[in-house]
Order: sequence, then C-alpha cells, then structure tokens
Amino acid sequence: DVRITPHAAYLALGETPEARHRAYQALVAEGIPETDTENLRRCTQQQKAWGSERFRREIETLLGRSLEVRARGRPKPATEKST
Repeated sequence: DVRITPHAAYLALGETPEARHRAYQALVAEGIPETDTENLRRCTQQQKAWGSERFRREIETLLGRSLEVRARGRPKPATEKST
C-alpha cells in the first residue's frame, strides 16, 4: 500500500530491508529493561503518562493536573503534635 511508509527511525536501522529486519529483530529480542517494565506497570496501573520528565511536564501542563506516580496505598496520616 503506497499510503503506508516506514518510519524514519526504522529506516535508520540499516541500508537494506534485510539489514533493517535483522537490526529490528535484535532490538526486540533484547526486550525492555526490568526498571522500565516496573515503571511502565506503575504508570499504567495509576493511569499516568509514561515517558521522559519533559514529556510528563508537557502532559501535566495540557491536562492541568499532576502525573506524579505515588506509592501504593493511602498516605500515612501526619502525626499530631502534643500541646
């Protein structure tokens, strides 16, 4: 289909279709680092944007709300001061 064109990042993987295919296979075979997997999981569970700090700030500005990923559970109550 002439309306579908490869993305520039994919084309940059190699000079020939075969080289790009092999490079893409190797990239996929590496998988996602465990730290990224955990961050993505937390963001997904809390329905927050996952990406760079700059990206999150831009989304926060557009939405007008915080995208901070918070610890699981309710916040601990502040300790009351004795008077």
